[in-house]
Amino acid sequence: MNLIELRTFLTIIETGNLVRASEQLNVTQSTVTARLKSLEDELGQVLINRKKSGASLTAAGVRLQRYANTISDLWWQARQETALSDSLSAVCNFACHPDLWPQMGSKMIDYIRSNHPSVALSVWHGNQSDLTNWLNAGLTNISLSYWPNANQKQSVLPLITDQLILVSTRKIAQ
Repeated sequence: MNLIELRTFLTIIETGNLVRASEQLNVTQSTVTARLKSLEDELGQVLINRKKSGASLTAAGVRLQRYANTISDLWWQARQETALSDSLSAVCNFACHPDLWPQMGSKMIDYIRSNHPSVALSVWHGNQSDLTNWLNAGLTNISLSYWPNANQKQSVLPLITDQLILVSTRKIAQ
């Protein structure tokens, strides 16, 4: 297995067929087919059902997809961290729900920058499910979200409590 085969597999899933995957990867369709076949041969499983109407995952393909995403993301993170200049000591991967970014997320980034100038920052925006998956997979270090979903090796720190206010055009009895 190599990373190019995994990336090709993920691109087929993202685009829905081998032709669009070849266009996105800037390679021929036969190259995409060869990469997929090589990955399938190595695993001994058919990963994608090929049809004229598109491509669909087999059960083995569904099982591989999660690992392929994690491997691809970890490789990207490793490349990012090894490319740091000597003045930077680490990378902090910060995940934030888009609704929290304008107020809390940007303040968190400002705090990290001012208190840890030797730390490079990478910001990931995603929904609650993405944030939980990234944190559990070790792809992000900090996650700012509405709902804590921590495992035993993680800490949950409440930042603020929202105050909810009912607004109405009708008079409400108290």
